[in-house]
Amino acid sequence: MGEEEANIHVFSATTLRRTPAGGGELGNIWARAISQGLATVTPPDISVCIVNWRTREALRRCLDSLAAHAAGLQLQVIVVDNGSGDGSAEMVTNNYPQVELIANEENVGYAAANNQALRGSRAPYRLLLNPDIIIKPGALSALLKFAHQHPHAGAIAPRLIYPDGRLQYNCLTSSSRDLRIYNWRIHGLYWTLSLRI
Repeated sequence: MGEEEANIHVFSATTLRRTPAGGGELGNIWARAISQGLATVTPPDISVCIVNWRTREALRRCLDSLAAHAAGLQLQVIVVDNGSGDGSAEMVTNNYPQVELIANEENVGYAAANNQALRGSRAPYRLLLNPDIIIKPGALSALLKFAHQHPHAGAIAPRLIYPDGRLQYNCLTSSSRDLRIYNWRIHGLYWTLSLRI
């Protein structure tokens, strides 16, 4: 694998969550291979987990935007295809060899499919990304930088922007004294940080 391919372990952005290093059975296999000198690849900065069901063309645009805007980050991209039957799995296999594909024979549901991807993730940060997301230049680097600057945050989620520039209201507010929601605009995206006080 060339240096350029190693940097394009595609990335996605709906929810970035910090997790302990390792990450499930595949993560454990990866760790053993490195410790035994069988693998020397640098672990990814972020594992991007995408669940797909019958959204082949949206998934293609998402993966292309991740590759185009990885900005030097080491990304591990895992796509779980939930038995789409629309050629999505074949498209990933044929056009994105750097992407790890889990092809389910049937639709196991969004949560179960995300859990499959999370078990195979190797990065200290994990991003749950819907296949209809298009990543903008600088967004991934800004997200990771923000995560590093706020290590106490359990999860960071960007606000989503419609193609026409309107804000999608995907965040919630709480009257609870235990929860505060903070929003920042970074590189054209809004980032939400939830803190317990």
